[in-house]
Amino acid sequence: MRNNSEVRRQMYEMIERWKRSGLSRKSFCEKESLKSQAYGKLINDYSSKELEKIFDAHISKKDEQVRTDKWTGYSPLKSKWNIEMIKSEKGKSSLSYIH
Repeated sequence: MRNNSEVRRQMYEMIERWKRSGLSRKSFCEKESLKSQAYGKLINDYSSKELEKIFDAHISKKDEQVRTDKWTGYSPLKSKWNIEMIKSEKGKSSLSYIH
């Protein structure tokens, strides 16, 4: 398992390659054969209302599979998006590759 600093370094390098490429995000991901994408945004709290801001900005409704942990704030969003919620094991993140 890679540590967080290694993952951050790789993400930073990929973002820099994307910026230099001049391609759209989608074209770059296709060229690099990237299957997953992660998004982040500064939000006021962890409510579904705040989380919905990220979804609205980045995810096409029902068209894309979204994988989240089982945070209760995601539950109300399942009616608008195709969300797969994964339970964490013993308090550890089930999505350790991005958390």
